[in-house]
Amino acid sequence: MNIIPLICLALANVTMESPDGSMYAVIEYYPGTVLWTEHFTLYTRTGDRIYRINDHPAHTYFICNTGNLYAMNERDLWFFDRNGKEIWHRSLHAVNTSGFSADNTVFFLSEKSGIRVYDNDGNVEHDLPPGRLFSSVNKGDLIAVVSSDTAYYYEHGELVHTIPLSSPYVWQIAFSDDHTTIEIEYVDHLEIIDCATGTRRIP
Repeated sequence: MNIIPLICLALANVTMESPDGSMYAVIEYYPGTVLWTEHFTLYTRTGDRIYRINDHPAHTYFICNTGNLYAMNERDLWFFDRNGKEIWHRSLHAVNTSGFSADNTVFFLSEKSGIRVYDNDGNVEHDLPPGRLFSSVNKGDLIAVVSSDTAYYYEHGELVHTIPLSSPYVWQIAFSDDHTTIEIEYVDHLEIIDCATGTRRIP
């Protein structure tokens, strides 16, 4: 579960979990319309405190299963290690979307300049061209991206297929369970892309 700014406007305190449920965090925001964290406290599942971050301008958080943390606002991204120590900070430009892959092994950040893929230790795995929707499996080895009316399929960070789509109105993109196809969900229909050939079909 990841917290988005719209939710934070209505709540002074927010609770969220790591993807595997082994940890949870209590986020306390300062009152008012400016989103600013007073305390971010990470706990084990049994309630033992792991670390606390105080008085921080981030408002959106992504907890890795390792206890490492990505924290962000509209202009900045921070990475904290499992002891709550800030490791790095970078400025952002026109963020589109962000979040973990379906298997929670890599963190995607989509900006106007492109998509950056991080591992759970704060390292950059791949730099990709811009896109608005993405999906990944096998720890980021296989990545699919939708940008406007085109889908892109990458293996190990290298572009394998560029696939024109029937419409720019894509709702969701995801890999099949066996990772051999990519499912492109539109508002009114579904299309399947074969990862080996790049061909597109309607089931």
